[in-house]
Amino acid sequence: MSRNVTWLVDGKLKPPRPTGVRLPRELIRDKAREKNARLVVVQAPAGYGKTTLLADFAAAREAEGAAVAWVSLTDAEQDGLYLLRSVTESFARLGWRLAEQRTAPLQGGEERALAEAAEALLGALARRDEASLLILDDFHWADSASSRRVLATLAKGAPRNFAMILSSRTAPELDLTLLRLRRHLGEIDMAELRFSSEESAAFLMRNAPGALNDQDLQRVHRVMDGWAMGLQAAAITIGQSGGAPQFLERAAAQGSDLSEFLAEEILTALGRDLRAFLRDTAHLEILTPDLCDACADRTDSAARLQELSRLNLFVQAIADQPGWYRYHHLFRSFLLSHFGAEEDPTTLRRHQRSYAWFAAHGQAEFAIQHALAAGMWAEARETLEGVWKQWLSSSRYEQLQGWLRRLPEDQFEQSTALQIAMVWADALQRRLTPARERLMGLLAAQGAEGPNLELTGALRDDPIRRDLLVLRGAIDTMLDHSESLAALAEGPPHAQQEALRDVEPFSRGLILSYIVYARVLSGKFDLADRMVEDAVEAQMASGDTLVAIHSLFFAGLGRQMTGDLPGAQRAFGRAAELSAEHISVRYSAPHSLQAAIYYEWGDLTAAARCLDQARAASLGPSVLDPVIAQYLTAAKLAQARGGGASEGLEILAEAERLGREEGGARLLLSALAERVRLLLAHDRVEEALALETELQHRAGDTDAARRSNPSIDVWPMADSLVAQARAAVRLRLGDPADAQRILAPFLARASSSGRVHAWIKLSVLDVLACDAAGKEQAAIRKLSQTIARAAEGRYLQVFVDQLSEKKGLLSAALNRCALDGVDRGHIRGVAEAVGVPMAGWTQGRGLANTAEEDVAPAVALTVRELDLLQALRAGMTNKSIARDMGISDNTVAWHLKNLFGKLGVRNRTAAVSMAQRRSLLD
Repeated sequence: MSRNVTWLVDGKLKPPRPTGVRLPRELIRDKAREKNARLVVVQAPAGYGKTTLLADFAAAREAEGAAVAWVSLTDAEQDGLYLLRSVTESFARLGWRLAEQRTAPLQGGEERALAEAAEALLGALARRDEASLLILDDFHWADSASSRRVLATLAKGAPRNFAMILSSRTAPELDLTLLRLRRHLGEIDMAELRFSSEESAAFLMRNAPGALNDQDLQRVHRVMDGWAMGLQAAAITIGQSGGAPQFLERAAAQGSDLSEFLAEEILTALGRDLRAFLRDTAHLEILTPDLCDACADRTDSAARLQELSRLNLFVQAIADQPGWYRYHHLFRSFLLSHFGAEEDPTTLRRHQRSYAWFAAHGQAEFAIQHALAAGMWAEARETLEGVWKQWLSSSRYEQLQGWLRRLPEDQFEQSTALQIAMVWADALQRRLTPARERLMGLLAAQGAEGPNLELTGALRDDPIRRDLLVLRGAIDTMLDHSESLAALAEGPPHAQQEALRDVEPFSRGLILSYIVYARVLSGKFDLADRMVEDAVEAQMASGDTLVAIHSLFFAGLGRQMTGDLPGAQRAFGRAAELSAEHISVRYSAPHSLQAAIYYEWGDLTAAARCLDQARAASLGPSVLDPVIAQYLTAAKLAQARGGGASEGLEILAEAERLGREEGGARLLLSALAERVRLLLAHDRVEEALALETELQHRAGDTDAARRSNPSIDVWPMADSLVAQARAAVRLRLGDPADAQRILAPFLARASSSGRVHAWIKLSVLDVLACDAAGKEQAAIRKLSQTIARAAEGRYLQVFVDQLSEKKGLLSAALNRCALDGVDRGHIRGVAEAVGVPMAGWTQGRGLANTAEEDVAPAVALTVRELDLLQALRAGMTNKSIARDMGISDNTVAWHLKNLFGKLGVRNRTAAVSMAQRRSLLD
């Protein structure tokens, strides 16, 4: 729910002010004090005074200075996220600025989002000084698995300054055992709500003074059995007729059949005009004079509402809204039943007039309800087409789908927009298989069922194709279909920018985010960097903060893949800052990704801190990379800090459970691969060997799926981890040759595509394989190359994790790095992290004259970068360099960017000049 809540919906966020003379009852106050209750549940059938009791208690607590938030629940709150929004909005009415749950098409599964958003709300409440109370009336209307999850989290985690009260006709299916044991639960049932004989007598004497003697009072109490609504009906009837004995005789004969009783004893006593007013307004949830005039086709509704209030005829005034009322739920149900079926022509006309009024006043939700009730299918469809995106952004998935299912099939099928809305609602509730099946049918119907939707200028003029592109990108992201996403990276950037010109902000922001990710996946890192700033600027301008955060961490993933960990950390840090500044519910993804970077740098304390921040944050991402980073980093951290295998294995078991869900194959493979590494670290070789078989089988399945679109060059992220795990097993079994055979294709591909991060991890294992095969000099040479390439990213922990037992090998490689002029600070860092003595090689050429500030620092260039320098000196263009080296233009641009960074220059001429000054060119 947005902050500009409509005036009509606002009525549900205010407690009713029942009219008439009432008795003060201290049931809730006494129960709360007795139990020190964090939760009070008031459960009884209709008519027992639950709402009146809650409203009186709310007024008393407000008078004592407590902040009281009220929500009269409806079926809309069956969606847990919408329930949280209603609660947040109710507190906002008090002037509180709490964390409002924000959603977007890139959010993760509903269950996790519900728990995290509820916890974030509790945290915001705990940070306030004043006592706060949340009252949820009529929970039976909102009862669902989703809303119960929210209630359970709020009840179990309630801070000391927060309490919650809910009323319901039925017992909520909540596990309240822990609250009972801690004496934090108060329960009020029908027996306690039932008026005692003394209370019944007092109530009747106040509402029908002088009409009943003591004997009559006792007889009314026995007939109504302390039922509040029956007593109110008795007071109304006896007060109007003054015939207590006659009323008692008829009431005793009819028992507590309220429908017959009300029909004969109350409605018949009213004038024809007032009965007509009740008939014509019974279908309205909230009663205002203007609304009732329009829907009942009359002009005196204000007077009729005042008369109902004067008669105390089961209407409840709405606080802070003079002249506004609602019928008691049970009375409204009776009126609807008494005055005719929904298909009655007069009933249909009332719904038609109601639809017209609500539509004219921009109240789409109520307009849709009445259009559906009146069978106005075309009007309902058109109204839904105008608001479905708003409903999705408000997390009202179930309500939206309920409306869509009420449309006749022919009306639904002729609206592509509403079919897209149905797919979105399924996707955002993680029902991905039916979502994708329906999507593919829509794509086929639009003639766009190919491997991807092209970004063309038609997107500006064809909203259906645009919505399909956005939806396909979201589902491919949730399902981790990297090849399909990577296809968006095809085509000239300027043409893509032109295609997105003038596209509405919601779609443009998401498409830009997908393109950034697509370019990262396909290795077009430089193009991704160029677009991310435009993407973030556009997304922030349109208010799509969460999408902007995704764009930033997509760009950070690209820098991480190229080994630029400082650049990746800057991107992730900026995403975290945006999260803290613009999304009051913190976002977990940036913190998870930062934790992985700090781990690579060997800063285990910072890594642990980021993991804690990620766990405390909300809005779990649908993109797998942050999820993988969180679980793998946590498992590695447990091992690095000297923990046994059990802690790390428990963490990975949770990751594997999530990975077996739809769209989580890469998470599962990554967790299994890390499990192998952990088992080997604890000498559990047999278990690791058994797990290798499952890894090969699952990796084969994903590899076959990847080969289905061979034109897209996507780095096999999970398969690379699997290869590392398998190579580690081969090394432990004494087969270094087989280990190198497994690693070779991944090493070659990582090197040629500029994916330094993966290359470093693979290369360290290749070094171990060379050493195990007795090829000492090759091992030293490869390790020195690995340390040199790791210098720019400041990698340390990979050497600690893999080479702590190979100090002699490391010492020789570090000495060679020193002689080759590798960054001296990085060499020291590796030596200190692994515990290699520096004596004997600290005077190498690379570490000498450390105090001389005027000596230009040495740089380590790769063979390809040295070749690029020669090409630059010869004046070759990017295209000719790409053709000569057999690589893409984009790869050339990326290598040049890295080269310029290492040399500290900005253009080709300066690069050649600096290289000559440093004797890097012959």
